[in-house]
Amino acid sequence: MHETGAAFPRHGSGGCGESMAQLTPRFSASRAVSEYTEQHYLPAAAAYHLRSANKGAIGGHIVHWQHSLEQKWATLRFGEVKVETRADSTSSTLKLSC
Repeated sequence: MHETGAAFPRHGSGGCGESMAQLTPRFSASRAVSEYTEQHYLPAAAAYHLRSANKGAIGGHIVHWQHSLEQKWATLRFGEVKVETRADSTSSTLKLSC
């Protein structure tokens, strides 16, 4: 206990309130929802829009590719692997043959 009888010391007019005023924007629900929307929801919605174009034609191509891969899996051969690293990304290329 402190001399005031309180469990926590009392500060002048600033103290805890000032600290909360500085921290609240970093931990606000509105900010979290805005960040989630910008970083996750909007990109996911854009990706869905692309996938659903032409009645989901991209999905049909993926299913066709999957069936083709399943049929040819036993004869599939892996070739040369190339990895290219740039300042902001890394890409790889793998040669396949049947």
